[in-house]
Amino acid sequence: MNIWIKKKRNCLEVTTFNDQHVSHKLHILANQFDPIMQKLPKEIIEEIHFLTIVAKANTTIQYRII
Repeated sequence: MNIWIKKKRNCLEVTTFNDQHVSHKLHILANQFDPIMQKLPKEIIEEIHFLTIVAKANTTIQYRII
């Protein structure tokens, strides 16, 4: 996920969303987040994907919706 800080609007915007990790190896301490992230329901992942890619909603709007 790529997040852009919009200082003028005082918000964060997700500009890229990819739910699969590719390329470099993750840091060993990142493994502690795997179980947390795996608990997100498929419906929530689909909603985030839709709001980010299709609706191009910023994180503030996404947070309010989800």
